[in-house]
Amino acid sequence: MPKKENPDFVIDAFVIRVGVLALAAFLLFSVLVIRLWNMQVVGSSEYEYKDRKQSARRIRIPAMRGEIFGRDGTAIVRNRPSFNVLFHPGEMTTERSRDRAQYIMDKADQVAAVLGRYNPLTLENVRRHLNYQPGLPLTAFKDLSDEERGRLDELFPPIRGLEVTAEPMREYPFGSLAAQLIGYVGNEDPGDADDRREYFYYLPSLEGRSGLEYQYNDKLSGKAGSQFVMVNSNGFVHEQLEEPTPPENGYDLRLTLDIDGQIAAERALSGHLGAIVVLSAESGAVRVMASSPTFSPADFVPSISRVRYRELVEDPGNPFLNRAVQGSYMPGSTIKPLTALAALENGIPASKTYDCEGITPHGYGGGIHCTGIHRELDMRHAIMKSCNVYFVDLGVDVGINALSRMFASAGIGSKTGIEIAERAGYLPKDGPNWNENETAYVSIGQGKVEVTPLQAAVFYAAIANGGTMYKPYLIDHIYDHDRISGSRLSVFDAVPLKTGRLAASAKSLDVIREGMYLVVHDSGGSGRRGDIKSAELYAKTGTANVGTGSKATKNTWFNGFVKHPRTGELLAFAAVIEHGESGGGTTAPIVAGMLTEWFSRD
Repeated sequence: MPKKENPDFVIDAFVIRVGVLALAAFLLFSVLVIRLWNMQVVGSSEYEYKDRKQSARRIRIPAMRGEIFGRDGTAIVRNRPSFNVLFHPGEMTTERSRDRAQYIMDKADQVAAVLGRYNPLTLENVRRHLNYQPGLPLTAFKDLSDEERGRLDELFPPIRGLEVTAEPMREYPFGSLAAQLIGYVGNEDPGDADDRREYFYYLPSLEGRSGLEYQYNDKLSGKAGSQFVMVNSNGFVHEQLEEPTPPENGYDLRLTLDIDGQIAAERALSGHLGAIVVLSAESGAVRVMASSPTFSPADFVPSISRVRYRELVEDPGNPFLNRAVQGSYMPGSTIKPLTALAALENGIPASKTYDCEGITPHGYGGGIHCTGIHRELDMRHAIMKSCNVYFVDLGVDVGINALSRMFASAGIGSKTGIEIAERAGYLPKDGPNWNENETAYVSIGQGKVEVTPLQAAVFYAAIANGGTMYKPYLIDHIYDHDRISGSRLSVFDAVPLKTGRLAASAKSLDVIREGMYLVVHDSGGSGRRGDIKSAELYAKTGTANVGTGSKATKNTWFNGFVKHPRTGELLAFAAVIEHGESGGGTTAPIVAGMLTEWFSRD
């Protein structure tokens, strides 16, 4: 007969099992409670920090670009407020319209109708903005006029999320004045920016693309500021985390440029291909640097159209080329003063004469012709009449090595060191294939010798001042702004820099200046049409033949120096006109007109 179980023992075992399960459940529950307490109380700050970090966005705030002024402090490039219509996407939605992009487009159409403009936005670019930059406002309309702003103020009911803000825009009070020298600007490409990785949202700065705007971009750009914001799950800003770091505005540039002289030069060059440079012969400061044709930097504000840019690029006159520093030309007879100096410094006296019968046997193709039959001429009168025969024979007698040394001392073949991009010209040198015919041509500024108008102005300044070569410069001062008072603080002041001397004595230079005086003031001088009533000019004409046959043209020169009748400053000038007839007939009257207008201004 089977043995019966004790009922008390069964009950005790059951109770033990229930107790063990209860204890296990209790322990498990306790662990969960402790874990939750640790997460919510002890670790809450850590998780909150991580969450905030994931939602924080750093926004770049561009600085205001520095301005550019003339010698007298008159603004050539300045900033003006441009009033723009912005939409804040995070605020622009209604229960009726769940499609935020379409809602923004509808409101943009409404604003366009009020302003009388077309709507520049498309549904595609609105959606792109919402996908990639939802935390930034969307610019819809730029550069509102006062009348347009008045219309927008009367809009009722007002559009939630619409804001009119002002941003600085480049302005050019004198239009295209000194455009190649100043240069133009455009918005930088964030992808190429050095500080792109520092910001989640990158608002680009203006950057210089040419001229001084490019060369001094770091000075003009300033230092960007920043702002930390919190965004929600859709990327829209809902909280500012800290006070923004304000940007530091760019430095201002004060140039050596004389605005009255620049205006007169550009007016004189209008309709021509060419350039005029005027320097202070006492320091190297650039008073005028004009090149024609030119362009308007305002075309690039806020951005240039593809059609207009293509027109400029395809213009045969090449308006982007600064001919004053990037045009490299044969100097023609304006090189003859240097040829004369080389002779004087190598023992050939100014009184030595050569007989001009209208042609010299030196040169290719039967010889080099002169502009007339001048007969016996000494050095001063050969300069006056610009006699080719005299200077060819003189150059051949002195030789290429002496010529090359003199040309090199005048800076030919070397860059001047000015602050903008320039060419070095071409210095002729002796070599295996050199011969007397080559020497004959370079003696009169033809063949294998080239100069820029700036280089020519530099060595004519040296002829004027007694032989000192100065480094030309455009920047006179660079200014910062005191953050508290707003007053200007100079961070750079230019100091004239002597770079060398013409390899000529004071006596030799006297001979050259005497000949240059006759060029303008003698009835037989080649530059009579360059004479002006208000000041006494010393000058040299030049005509360089370019090309052959049906493509033959002439580049015509008029270089020299003059004292400003009001300030007394000794000024050296160089002017070249492409496709002219002669230096005396084409370029001399242009320079005379420019100087007359400039000197007549109060």
